[in-house]
Amino acid sequence: LNNIAGVYNTMKDTLKALEYFNRAYMLAVASSDEDSKAIVLTGIGTVHSEMGQYDRALKELLKALEIKRKGNNKTTLIHSLNAVGGVYLKMNKTDSAYFYIKEAENLATIYGFVSLQKDCYKHLSDIFEKKNQPAEALKYLKLHDEIKDSLRNDQNEKDIAEMEAKYNKV
Repeated sequence: LNNIAGVYNTMKDTLKALEYFNRAYMLAVASSDEDSKAIVLTGIGTVHSEMGQYDRALKELLKALEIKRKGNNKTTLIHSLNAVGGVYLKMNKTDSAYFYIKEAENLATIYGFVSLQKDCYKHLSDIFEKKNQPAEALKYLKLHDEIKDSLRNDQNEKDIAEMEAKYNKV
């Protein structure tokens, strides 16, 4: 149900997405599955954010974040922190956005989640742009772009190695 909701959300059918997210949430509650509850709440919060319903989005995302803080999955915790910070950013509450995004960035750095660091740097750049601090905004945008380029180069190297391996088999 959660995956179906995600597809509807991708198709911009927010009402159907919320319908399926709510059904998934009821199942997660009935089964006492905290991880599933957090995942579904994140989906619900994301849909409300995309609809411009930021207060409702924050309510759901903060519930999900509370659950994820109790768990051991650092990746989903970082995603949740980024999502909460992103909503605050959309609301022009840059200090609150910074608080959550900076925590996400610190965790991503500690645990070596480079792709998540990249996302944090983009948010941090946007925060400093809104705060009219261009030097800081540029600093984080450069960090974002460096990681983006590095990840792209790593993928290109893997693709080339895979092609060479296939060619050498022939």
